[in-house]
Amino acid sequence: MKSYDLSQSRMLRRTAGWAAGSGIALGLGIAQLVRVGNPAAGTATIVVSLLVGVLALGVPIMAVGLVLYQLREAGGQLRELINIRPLLGDMPVPFGGWAMEPRLGALIVETMQRRRPRLMVECGSGSSTILTAEVLRRFGSGRLISLEHEPVFAEETRERLRERGLDAWAEVITAPLVDRDVDGTTHVWYDVDINEHFDEIDLLVVDGPPRRASPLARYPAVPILRTHFADGCIILLDDGNRPDERRTARIWTKLLGARARHYTSGKGAWILELTRGGGGVAAGAE
Repeated sequence: MKSYDLSQSRMLRRTAGWAAGSGIALGLGIAQLVRVGNPAAGTATIVVSLLVGVLALGVPIMAVGLVLYQLREAGGQLRELINIRPLLGDMPVPFGGWAMEPRLGALIVETMQRRRPRLMVECGSGSSTILTAEVLRRFGSGRLISLEHEPVFAEETRERLRERGLDAWAEVITAPLVDRDVDGTTHVWYDVDINEHFDEIDLLVVDGPPRRASPLARYPAVPILRTHFADGCIILLDDGNRPDERRTARIWTKLLGARARHYTSGKGAWILELTRGGGGVAAGAE
């Protein structure tokens, strides 16, 4: 699995390295000066000198690095928001927090342009539903099915779709969270009849259920839906920097024999691509 560092976190790691190195170098320099003036100075003097160096130089460098990281991250999110905002029309659509981050929206649009999905399934509705439906309308083909466990949120998303004339392109299904058997283990997932609603899924976006629902809350999506994956299906997992989602992505990659990429910007995301020509589930999947 490859990691694509889009969030400038390499810069943050390098800044931490520079801060530590600079602080230690300054501390050693102080210790050397002290020992020149006082040859009897011992280990304690060196330790104190190192601490002084880290506090005097390392901490300020790290603070500046954190500020630069936050500014560049915010700038990246703003650029993506500017890119995708025209697709959302004049009415307000929330971003950030519980809602979709602008960079996730841009990643969804880029993936849709590459895959041109006939059927797209989304776990968790909201801003991404509006964006996806608008892209499908501009393509002139495809449809979206969005699963939402909260009836109020589901109806709110339906209303936004109707306001924009997008309800022909997207359907929001209210599906409460229930115990589901997944390969002999009980998990909490959406109560939906997949054989009734889904044909061949070209693109799956997993942004639900919320992690408070259960451990590895988003894991069931792939084992439950995999029999409906189209050839070359692409899976996009949001919140990819969280430990549960990292573990989920690794399990899915092994299960499907898929190619996986990790995007670390913001809350992070994973993209898994099934092998084309091998059917809906790649060869080697267990």
